[in-house]
Amino acid sequence: MKTKFLLALLLLVLSQLFLGCTSNKSQNSFVLNGIIKGEIPEYLFLHYGNVKDSVLVKNGQFHFYGVVNAPKVARFSILGVSVMTKDCFFIENNTMQMDVNIEKKSMKGYDINFISIDSISGSKTELIKTDFEVYESTHNKDADWNSKLFKKLDTIIANNPSNSYSAYVFLIQLRKKILNKNQVEKLYHKIDTSKLSKVQLNDINRIINPFQTLKVGKQLMDFTLSNTKKELISTIDYRGKVLLIDFWASWCTPCRKQNPNLSKIYNEFKNNDFEILGVSIDKDLVKWMSAVKNDKLIWRNVIDTRGQESEILVKYGATNSVPQNFLIDKNGLIIAKNISIIDLKIYLHNNNSNVREIH
Repeated sequence: MKTKFLLALLLLVLSQLFLGCTSNKSQNSFVLNGIIKGEIPEYLFLHYGNVKDSVLVKNGQFHFYGVVNAPKVARFSILGVSVMTKDCFFIENNTMQMDVNIEKKSMKGYDINFISIDSISGSKTELIKTDFEVYESTHNKDADWNSKLFKKLDTIIANNPSNSYSAYVFLIQLRKKILNKNQVEKLYHKIDTSKLSKVQLNDINRIINPFQTLKVGKQLMDFTLSNTKKELISTIDYRGKVLLIDFWASWCTPCRKQNPNLSKIYNEFKNNDFEILGVSIDKDLVKWMSAVKNDKLIWRNVIDTRGQESEILVKYGATNSVPQNFLIDKNGLIIAKNISIIDLKIYLHNNNSNVREIH
């Protein structure tokens, strides 16, 4: 009897220790389980922060494990061309369950996999996000939508000042330009900015204070980056020449398609004080160098592998959107932003500043 009592006591202690470990894991890490319907891929990729994780899909099911220091914006992708029908979702340190649907459609000769999330549970941030999306779709046509939007955002941010979704939804609404300056300032002061990423802060500040961004007629922000030979190249080196700063990436199809035309212009005007500096936002050095070689880019090319955390790319507005370009005069002043190939050629022929600005 004594032996049985000791055995039962030991099992009770072990069970409590096990539960304690399990509870601690659920608080300090996330588990993302899901079921896929439709086109079932062999591998599923999860992107969040600077992390790209992958799992083997078995019987239409997937399981991700990881740790985030705060709720993070996340998205899925699969091999080939894929897009999410909604921009993103939020993961946090908890056990989450998802139902995912993947539908393949042919568009303009390409097979594109559309990834949609039918349901998600276990993420408090997703509940806040879904609540706002339903509220917005219900009331955004109302005559008093401005005041309703402000009150809704005020409630979300006041109740969740440190949650990254507060900054996320605030930034999205800033871009829509519905809120007035007074409303924007009130909401901004309620956000716990210490919890925001550098990218979020820069994006918000760029919209609130647009005069701080690089504009036509202003001086460029000089920077120094490494080229394919690991040599440091600075924009200061181009003073006295007309410079086209071309932001691009190896994975950017429009960027790659315009490279042959840029090559023609460069070969025509390179002896007339004209230069091009290619700035890649790639994170994969091998793919970047391969693209430079395959596209036969003979002008200097540099790379900033810091991605969204790069102050250079944030300042020039090129963290996600490429191609982007800036035409700089011989004194370092910005002549044009996102100038077309045709307008660039006209400018170089005429050597005047009568160039259209394209946003």
